[in-house]
Amino acid sequence: MLGAVFAACWLPLLAPLPAPAVLAAVMLPGALFVPVLTVAGLTVTALAPAGTTTEAVGWMSSAIRLGLAAGTALAGPLGGHFALPLMAAALGALVLSARTHNPAPAPAAA
Repeated sequence: MLGAVFAACWLPLLAPLPAPAVLAAVMLPGALFVPVLTVAGLTVTALAPAGTTTEAVGWMSSAIRLGLAAGTALAGPLGGHFALPLMAAALGALVLSARTHNPAPAPAAA
């Protein structure tokens, strides 16, 4: 849910806005960024198999850094459009919601 709200907060930035309006419009997704990262970290920690939590968080951290690097590399050719972070946030929300709605079955009692 938080990922979907985060993605929706980028929608106003798709419109051509003057610089002061862009500055104001980025405050809401910026304020939601840390809660999204916190929920992602807690989800990865909860879903990681026993004994692999550190590795799972490391993979998440590496994936975030790779995404940031790719977004930075594409920012110039895309001309500063905000469609890329919007699509990435929406994809993250879909993956997280798909995993949350289909949890692994509980082990059978002996």
